[in-house]
Amino acid sequence: MNTIDLKEEVRRALSREWPAFAAAHPHLANVVDETLLLEPAMKALDEDDEFQQTMRAAAEIGAAGEVVAGVVSRVINKWLLQLI
Repeated sequence: MNTIDLKEEVRRALSREWPAFAAAHPHLANVVDETLLLEPAMKALDEDDEFQQTMRAAAEIGAAGEVVAGVVSRVINKWLLQLI
């Protein structure tokens, strides 16, 4: 299985998703520091069935590194929307 720095992937996903979230919810984005969301976002991944199933399947074929960015972005996007 490929080595994955999951925390860095989550940090990247937050950075990618934050501008759209901030544009859609500027008042909330003004009072929430994006960097403080890293640990709660990591916990959300641990609890997300889609992420867990995808990672198990990817690990079985040795492709976890290739699929992690996409699934992390989807889960983080979904999680950010639940904040509102």
